[in-house]
Amino acid sequence: MDFLKPELQTMLWTLVTFVLLLAVLWRFAWGPLLKAINAREAKIRGRFEEAEARLKEAEAKAREYEDKMAHAREQAAEIIARGRKDMEAVRQEMLEGARREAAKILERARRDINLAKDQAAQDLRDEIVRLSVEIAAKVLEKSISPEDHRRFIEECIAEYERSAEAGGKA
Repeated sequence: MDFLKPELQTMLWTLVTFVLLLAVLWRFAWGPLLKAINAREAKIRGRFEEAEARLKEAEAKAREYEDKMAHAREQAAEIIARGRKDMEAVRQEMLEGARREAAKILERARRDINLAKDQAAQDLRDEIVRLSVEIAAKVLEKSISPEDHRRFIEECIAEYERSAEAGGKA
Protein backbone atom coordinates (compact mmCIF):
# COMPACT_ATOMS: atom_id res chain seq x y z
CA MET A 1 0.00 0.00 0.00
CA ASP A 2 1.40 3.42 -0.94
CA PHE A 3 0.56 5.93 1.80
CA LEU A 4 1.61 8.92 -0.25
CA LYS A 5 -0.81 8.15 -3.06
CA PRO A 6 -4.09 10.06 -2.51
CA GLU A 7 -7.19 7.93 -2.33
CA LEU A 8 -10.46 9.59 -3.30
CA GLN A 9 -12.60 7.60 -0.90
CA THR A 10 -10.33 8.37 2.06
CA MET A 11 -10.23 12.05 1.15
CA LEU A 12 -14.03 12.12 0.83
CA TRP A 13 -14.57 10.50 4.24
CA THR A 14 -11.99 12.81 5.76
CA LEU A 15 -13.85 15.82 4.37
CA VAL A 16 -17.22 14.49 5.59
CA THR A 17 -15.77 13.80 9.03
CA PHE A 18 -14.23 17.27 9.16
CA VAL A 19 -17.51 18.97 8.19
CA LEU A 20 -19.42 16.96 10.80
CA LEU A 21 -16.82 17.78 13.42
CA LEU A 22 -17.00 21.47 12.49
CA ALA A 23 -20.80 21.40 12.82
CA VAL A 24 -20.61 19.72 16.24
CA LEU A 25 -18.00 22.20 17.44
CA TRP A 26 -20.04 25.10 16.12
CA ARG A 27 -23.15 23.85 17.92
CA PHE A 28 -21.67 22.72 21.23
CA ALA A 29 -18.46 24.72 21.65
CA TRP A 30 -18.80 28.10 19.99
CA GLY A 31 -22.40 28.73 21.10
CA PRO A 32 -21.75 28.28 24.82
CA LEU A 33 -18.41 30.08 24.62
CA LEU A 34 -19.93 33.10 22.89
CA LYS A 35 -22.83 33.07 25.33
CA ALA A 36 -20.41 33.10 28.29
CA ILE A 37 -18.34 35.88 26.74
CA ASN A 38 -21.45 37.95 26.05
CA ALA A 39 -22.67 37.42 29.61
CA ARG A 40 -19.30 38.51 30.93
CA GLU A 41 -19.35 41.57 28.69
CA ALA A 42 -22.87 42.48 29.91
CA LYS A 43 -21.73 42.12 33.52
CA ILE A 44 -18.75 44.39 32.91
CA ARG A 45 -20.93 46.89 31.03
CA GLY A 46 -23.26 46.91 34.05
CA ARG A 47 -20.34 47.74 36.32
CA PHE A 48 -19.32 50.57 34.02
CA GLU A 49 -22.88 51.95 34.00
CA GLU A 50 -22.89 51.72 37.78
CA ALA A 51 -19.68 53.77 37.87
CA GLU A 52 -21.27 56.35 35.57
CA ALA A 53 -24.30 56.52 37.86
CA ARG A 54 -22.00 57.10 40.81
CA LEU A 55 -20.29 59.90 38.88
CA LYS A 56 -23.66 61.53 38.16
CA GLU A 57 -24.61 61.14 41.80
CA ALA A 58 -21.35 62.81 42.83
CA GLU A 59 -22.03 65.65 40.40
CA ALA A 60 -25.58 65.99 41.76
CA LYS A 61 -24.18 66.19 45.28
CA ALA A 62 -21.70 68.82 44.11
CA ARG A 63 -24.55 70.87 42.61
CA GLU A 64 -26.51 70.48 45.85
CA TYR A 65 -23.50 71.71 47.77
CA GLU A 66 -23.22 74.70 45.42
CA ASP A 67 -26.86 75.62 46.15
CA LYS A 68 -26.20 75.52 49.88
CA MET A 69 -23.19 77.73 49.38
CA ALA A 70 -25.27 80.24 47.41
CA HIS A 71 -27.53 80.60 50.44
CA ALA A 72 -24.49 81.00 52.71
CA ARG A 73 -23.28 83.88 50.46
CA GLU A 74 -25.98 86.08 51.98
CA GLN A 75 -24.59 85.62 55.50
CA ALA A 76 -21.03 86.96 55.21
CA ALA A 77 -18.30 87.68 52.65
CA GLU A 78 -15.66 85.79 54.64
CA ILE A 79 -17.76 82.60 54.88
CA ILE A 80 -18.46 82.83 51.15
CA ALA A 81 -14.79 82.96 50.18
CA ARG A 82 -13.84 80.09 52.48
CA GLY A 83 -16.89 78.02 51.48
CA ARG A 84 -16.14 78.43 47.78
CA LYS A 85 -12.59 77.20 48.25
CA ASP A 86 -13.78 74.21 50.25
CA MET A 87 -16.60 73.46 47.85
CA GLU A 88 -14.38 73.57 44.78
CA ALA A 89 -11.76 71.36 46.40
CA VAL A 90 -14.39 68.79 47.40
CA ARG A 91 -16.04 68.96 43.98
CA GLN A 92 -12.76 68.45 42.15
CA GLU A 93 -11.76 65.67 44.49
CA MET A 94 -15.10 63.91 44.03
CA LEU A 95 -15.02 64.31 40.26
CA GLU A 96 -11.42 63.14 40.02
CA GLY A 97 -12.12 60.20 42.29
CA ALA A 98 -15.16 59.21 40.24
CA ARG A 99 -13.24 59.61 36.97
CA ARG A 100 -10.34 57.55 38.28
CA GLU A 101 -12.72 54.83 39.48
CA ALA A 102 -14.58 54.80 36.16
CA ALA A 103 -11.29 54.58 34.25
CA LYS A 104 -10.12 51.71 36.48
CA ILE A 105 -13.38 49.81 36.01
CA LEU A 106 -13.27 50.35 32.25
CA GLU A 107 -9.65 49.18 32.03
CA ARG A 108 -10.40 46.14 34.18
CA ALA A 109 -13.40 45.34 32.02
CA ARG A 110 -11.37 45.57 28.83
CA ARG A 111 -8.61 43.42 30.31
CA ASP A 112 -11.13 40.82 31.53
CA ILE A 113 -12.83 40.71 28.11
CA ASN A 114 -9.49 40.28 26.33
CA LEU A 115 -8.38 37.58 28.76
CA ALA A 116 -11.69 35.74 28.37
CA LYS A 117 -11.51 35.92 24.58
CA ASP A 118 -7.87 34.78 24.54
CA GLN A 119 -8.63 31.90 26.90
CA ALA A 120 -11.67 30.84 24.85
CA ALA A 121 -9.63 30.92 21.64
CA GLN A 122 -6.81 28.90 23.23
CA ASP A 123 -9.26 26.34 24.63
CA LEU A 124 -10.87 25.98 21.23
CA ARG A 125 -7.48 25.57 19.52
CA ASP A 126 -6.48 22.91 22.04
CA GLU A 127 -9.72 21.01 21.51
CA ILE A 128 -9.41 21.21 17.71
CA VAL A 129 -5.83 19.92 17.92
CA ARG A 130 -6.88 17.04 20.14
CA LEU A 131 -9.81 16.08 17.94
CA SER A 132 -7.76 16.44 14.76
CA VAL A 133 -5.11 14.11 16.18
CA GLU A 134 -7.74 11.50 16.96
CA ILE A 135 -9.32 11.80 13.53
CA ALA A 136 -5.99 11.74 11.72
CA ALA A 137 -4.92 8.62 13.63
CA LYS A 138 -8.13 6.83 12.70
CA VAL A 139 -7.99 7.90 9.06
CA LEU A 140 -4.39 6.97 8.52
CA GLU A 141 -4.66 3.77 10.57
CA LYS A 142 -1.02 4.21 11.30
CA SER A 143 0.83 4.35 14.58
CA ILE A 144 2.06 7.92 14.86
CA SER A 145 2.50 9.38 18.30
CA PRO A 146 -0.07 11.92 19.48
CA GLU A 147 2.77 14.36 20.14
CA ASP A 148 3.84 14.17 16.45
CA HIS A 149 0.23 14.81 15.41
CA ARG A 150 -0.13 17.68 17.84
CA ARG A 151 3.12 19.31 16.68
CA PHE A 152 2.11 18.96 13.02
CA ILE A 153 -1.32 20.47 13.59
CA GLU A 154 0.05 23.30 15.76
CA GLU A 155 2.52 24.11 12.98
CA CYS A 156 -0.34 24.19 10.49
CA ILE A 157 -2.38 26.48 12.77
CA ALA A 158 0.61 28.76 13.32
CA GLU A 159 1.24 28.93 9.58
CA TYR A 160 -2.44 29.71 8.99
CA GLU A 161 -2.39 32.47 11.65
CA ARG A 162 0.75 34.01 10.10
CA SER A 163 -0.84 34.00 6.66
CA ALA A 164 -4.07 35.43 8.11
CA GLU A 165 -2.13 38.20 9.87
CA ALA A 166 -0.16 38.94 6.70
CA GLY A 167 -3.40 39.03 4.71
CA GLY A 168 -5.06 41.28 7.30
CA LYS A 169 -2.18 43.77 7.26
CA ALA A 170 -2.15 44.10 3.50
